Amino acid sequence: MQMTPLELKNTIYNIIAQHFDVTRIEINGDESLVNAFAADSLDAMELLNDIENSLHIVIPDDEIEVNFLHNATPNSLVKYCAKRVQLVDTPVKPAQTKPNKNILARIFQKSKSRTK
Repeated sequence: MQMTPLELKNTIYNIIAQHFDVTRIEINGDESLVNAFAADSLDAMELLNDIENSLHIVIPDDEIEVNFLHNATPNSLVKYCAKRVQLVDTPVKPAQTKPNKNILARIFQKSKSRTK
C-alpha cells in the first residue's frame, strides 16, 4: 500500500479514534494508549488487528509483545507502520480511465436492437 506520511498518520489516528470512541483532538501522540484510554492487552490486540487490516500489513507476534502491549503511543504506531508500508512524497492518484467509445457504442447498439 502506498501513502504519504501524513496519510499514514491520519489513517492510524482515525483508527485509534474509532476504536476508543474519541475524537482526534483527544489523541495525544506521545501519551501511551494505556494511560490515555485505559487500554488493556485485548484493546491493544484489537487495535493492532484493525491497523493491520486497514494498511494490509502483518505485525509479527513477537514484535507485538515487545512494542505494543504495554507502552504503545499513537506516534510509535505511526513510526512502526511507516517501516511496513510504502511511503511516497505525494498522494497517489487513481489512474484516470476514459471510457472506450467503441465499447460504449456497441453496448448502446445492442440494447437498442433488443428493444425493437
